[in-house]
Amino acid sequence: MALTKTQTIGFCEGVIEFLAKNRDALAVKGVDADNWITELQNRTTDTVKAEAAHNALKALLRDTTAATQEAMNAAYRSASFKLNGAMGALGNDTEIAKQAARLRSRISRKARKNADDTVKDAA
Repeated sequence: MALTKTQTIGFCEGVIEFLAKNRDALAVKGVDADNWITELQNRTTDTVKAEAAHNALKALLRDTTAATQEAMNAAYRSASFKLNGAMGALGNDTEIAKQAARLRSRISRKARKNADDTVKDAA
């Protein structure tokens, strides 16, 4: 049975409380509730710490993903601007400018093909 993190922590805390309330009855039956309580408290604490570390890493990943996307967009815009400038300087109707324009077209076609392949693979 899969529980959420909150449900799991709540369950552990409930069991700890149950063991503490019934410590004497369990002792009569030979169960050392204190050891069980200590172990569960440690496991619960470890889980909470691990979850906090996991959440911190997820936040870092979101931040670095955004920074990476912005850097890639800035690089593309810069290259595109420079290509447009070169084409304009060479004269848009010249053969060399047409070759330069194909640079962008070739990249765009590859990007579309990769996106199409990804969609096909997902289906």
